[in-house]
Amino acid sequence: MQSVGLGLLCKKRLTTLSSAVDGCIHRAAGPLLTDECRTLQSCETGKAKITCGYRLPAKYVIHTVGPIAHGEPSANQAAELRSCYLSSLDLMLEHRLRSAAFPCISTGVFGYPNEAAAEVVLTTLREWLEQHKDKVDRLIICVFLEKDENIYRQRLPYFFPVGKYPVVRPWPAPAPPPSTLDRFSLSSAFQPDGTPPPTLTRTDWPEPAGPRSQL
Repeated sequence: MQSVGLGLLCKKRLTTLSSAVDGCIHRAAGPLLTDECRTLQSCETGKAKITCGYRLPAKYVIHTVGPIAHGEPSANQAAELRSCYLSSLDLMLEHRLRSAAFPCISTGVFGYPNEAAAEVVLTTLREWLEQHKDKVDRLIICVFLEKDENIYRQRLPYFFPVGKYPVVRPWPAPAPPPSTLDRFSLSSAFQPDGTPPPTLTRTDWPEPAGPRSQL
């Protein structure tokens, strides 16, 4: 059975909300999500915890704490950001979820440079999918800023090369048959009127084309 896990930019105290992605998710999920978060107490940087999704169109919410970076991130901060995604993916497998959506963790008020974060994210997801591609139907990176959308459009072909450019499908797109479910996609943020955006989709895993920097 396919379930949807929602990646969530969180903070060290899960009971303290902000106006960022986590605040939006809490408002959409309703007060029961906040009540459950109070039972989790704190979460260390790079770790993740899971709760029910409540009013969200997601069975669960995965909460993770990204590193705070001002200026060039250190090797330790890059490792912490990588751990955010790996810890969340571990929970996804533990709860037998088949899909997950992630925001751009740490790139907002936490100050992590957008391009450096994208490098960590795509490297991490690429390596993880090489080991677990049979255990997931779809991973989504949901971007809010046009800057992030441009970064991922440019970098996706190096990590997930399919033809010359990502496939763009209109929303809503017809569901593919189970044997060809998309494994990776990039979605920009919802429009002000609530209309979902187009989705970029990657469906296979050839070797990355071209050079990429080392983490």
